[in-house]
Amino acid sequence: MSGDHDRPKLHMSRTGRVADLAALALEQIGRRSSPGSEARGEDAVRRVIDATFMREGFDAAALQRDLVGLRMAPGDIMDIVIPAAAQALGRMWEEDEAGFLEVSLACARLQELCRRCGNAWQCDPTQQDCTGALVAVVDGEDHILGAIVLADQLRRRKLSVQIQFQATPRSICERLRFGSYDCVFFSASTEATLGRLCEVLRAIRQDKSLCPTVAVGGQVLNYGSARVLKSEVLADYLTNDVEEVLSAIERDRQPMPIMVAQ
Repeated sequence: MSGDHDRPKLHMSRTGRVADLAALALEQIGRRSSPGSEARGEDAVRRVIDATFMREGFDAAALQRDLVGLRMAPGDIMDIVIPAAAQALGRMWEEDEAGFLEVSLACARLQELCRRCGNAWQCDPTQQDCTGALVAVVDGEDHILGAIVLADQLRRRKLSVQIQFQATPRSICERLRFGSYDCVFFSASTEATLGRLCEVLRAIRQDKSLCPTVAVGGQVLNYGSARVLKSEVLADYLTNDVEEVLSAIERDRQPMPIMVAQ
């Protein structure tokens, strides 16, 4: 890849390319959108990309208001628009259309937008039996946007959620041992940290006092090398489908029916 100093910056002549990337990202992610929202979704993604590349100050609150003005619900902004924008930014980096510093700054601004649109963790004392979830990212993994979006999805489903970044075998086991978690979701994006992810998962499996449901999701599942996760049975679920994991957890939490002999 060429250096940032000789790379063309984002400008109006690239509007068409941004629109193409927005449409492509939504084609892969937009299956979760509500009917008739495709056009609004593409417009929203384009606006987010343009805003995150602005040279002048970034205003997350103004961007949020702009998206709400497009009739985008907060859940759709978190589940569809932000992931699609992040995917488009990744393609721009891979195809040498934006520099490392540009994309890094844009991703940081996406995280700021997440904080504006997401649900903060709150302890509800009236829900004594709610499902506790830990969303974790292993040490060395720089892509944390997926974990932030996942945590918000779980909170909207009434789970008690906490996030742990830079997780190591020791830190994750201590967190699980002294916390109350029914499940752990690992968000993993890069193949480079797959080895560290495996180390953390093995530590959880080897500690027999820990028995949460373990799920792994993210772009890492698309790599062939990720088959080690399945061959060693390091996780209960390898999926990007949150509902699949939560449905299984809910089934496990249901009491077994008492059979009475006739």
